Amino acid sequence: MDDKGRNLIDVGAVDPDDITVDADFSYPNFIYIPPDEYAEPDASIRKYDNTLLLLIPRESKFEYTININETSSFVLNFKAELTEIPCGLSYYIPTDVTFKNKKLELEKEESDIRFLTVVELTVPL
Repeated sequence: MDDKGRNLIDVGAVDPDDITVDADFSYPNFIYIPPDEYAEPDASIRKYDNTLLLLIPRESKFEYTININETSSFVLNFKAELTEIPCGLSYYIPTDVTFKNKKLELEKEESDIRFLTVVELTVPL
């Protein structure tokens, strides 16, 4: 999102094919979520159109650098908490994320393991 609340992919300022990620841990990755062609225009799942799903490592602190083109990138710093469930399964849930030293709000949706946060960027259009 830019400082006016516009999705930078929606307005054509960012090409999702140009996005890459780096991190301070091994094997960082993301999944680009394109618009859902089958969802109703007002369906709640549409808020995930043209967004990125970052894969969460098994670490309590980690950093993602999202490169949106050859000259623009931004850094997200995460804190996460280990969660253990029956059957010996465990995973980390982000509890805190900062961007430019500003804490961002994490939104919990439908379950304890789905999170969404909006990052406002300034990118020349």
